[in-house]
Amino acid sequence: MGPLTPHLVYKPWGGTRLARLKGLPDSASKLLGETWEVSRLEEGLSTDEDQVPLSRFINSPKTTGLCT
Repeated sequence: MGPLTPHLVYKPWGGTRLARLKGLPDSASKLLGETWEVSRLEEGLSTDEDQVPLSRFINSPKTTGLCT
């Protein structure tokens, strides 16, 4: 598993500052309100650089009992 890709959440109250702080080139003109760095929620599931979902690793037999 490589580095996680954050889920970007655009909100009406968002702006460009968060995009600038994170160095996101593409998002500067959008209303970025939140970044979910680590998430198992279906609407914002974290993935690694190969688009493998975090839930695949958290629910794997090697980690059973470590996370609920």
